[in-house]
Amino acid sequence: MPDREWERTMLTRRVCEVRRELFGEDGMAHLAEILRIPVRTWSNYEAGVVIPATVILRLIAACQVDPHWLLTGEGSMQSGSGSTPAMETRSETHETARSSRPRTGTEV
Repeated sequence: MPDREWERTMLTRRVCEVRRELFGEDGMAHLAEILRIPVRTWSNYEAGVVIPATVILRLIAACQVDPHWLLTGEGSMQSGSGSTPAMETRSETHETARSSRPRTGTEV
């Protein structure tokens, strides 16, 4: 297996590990919602489809995944204290964004 393919395979295994560790075997839908992608798209990533950089960056931020671990498998999976990260669902994010907008006087 060429080095590039091996690296992609190992990255795929690590993102699967993140999902299982933080969200459980049935947590694919929850993680996909947090990352703002369809569940089927995440399923494809776990099957080996190349993951776009923006999705990797969202995963790192939302789950507090250590980028060095994600790339190499060395060290700890989560950066910082290793505590469960504060992750927002799409609806919570939408509510926060909506409530922080200035009122124009036309809202009902």
